[in-house]
Amino acid sequence: MTNTLPEFKYTAQGKKVRIMGKLNSTEYIVQEVFVDDKGNEIPAGENFVTKNLLDAPAKSWQERQHEEWQDKIKRKEREYEEMCKKIDRKKIDLDAIEAKAYQANCTLKSLEGFDFTHFVRVFTGKINYVCSGGEVKTFDEEIVRKDHRYSREDFDGLRLITLCGGSAGNLVYRISEYGDGSGSSKNVIFVETIEEAYQYLIGYVRDNFINGTRNYSIKTYIERIKALGQPIPKDLIEYEINFRKNDLAERKAKLAENIERENQQLLKIEQSNENFIKEAGL
Repeated sequence: MTNTLPEFKYTAQGKKVRIMGKLNSTEYIVQEVFVDDKGNEIPAGENFVTKNLLDAPAKSWQERQHEEWQDKIKRKEREYEEMCKKIDRKKIDLDAIEAKAYQANCTLKSLEGFDFTHFVRVFTGKINYVCSGGEVKTFDEEIVRKDHRYSREDFDGLRLITLCGGSAGNLVYRISEYGDGSGSSKNVIFVETIEEAYQYLIGYVRDNFINGTRNYSIKTYIERIKALGQPIPKDLIEYEINFRKNDLAERKAKLAENIERENQQLLKIEQSNENFIKEAGL
């Protein structure tokens, strides 16, 4: 019974070869195996004699050391990345502690002058007016929700009032759309007298229009001040007059431009008609 030689082996130099035959007890006739661009293994080249064939590619001591060092480098890189992540997490924790300490300090400073009597009046409904977005409403108008379905007006609960603290320690009152805090919400100012509501409206207009960047009519705000039974400040009247003058001038200029454009268009039509008549010999 003859021994069947393994078809493929490896030389001590790392070459993959195909065994073509056995020359003697120690030497083999082999043919080297090459790999093409597509990864296919192709036995090619002339046969040659070799010995000490191996079942797997042999690696030199230098190659083994190189692989071990590569493994160590990769392990150290992973350890370094993990350490960086831990440092980042610690930094976030420290930043959060610092921010919370700053917030607490600012809040304590805010509470030094905080009007707790006003706070109690707000949350017990003993406030007369609510100011927000340049508008003044009575407490009940702002807080009470009404259901207008089926051509009826029914009570639908109270909107939620909250006292919120920002990261800078500032305290603001907010009103949510619904009693459970869901829906949209807005910052509000609670005041107890018409004079306070009046001053709020004046300040809002001055901050946003007269001294601000908005360039619109303030007629709505003037009407709101009138509704409070208060006089209209002179600077608000002057702003509205100037706005109306400028707005009228701009409208006139645009109208003149449009008229000129239409006149030019009419002239073109007339010229076109005259050319047509000439060409037609009429």
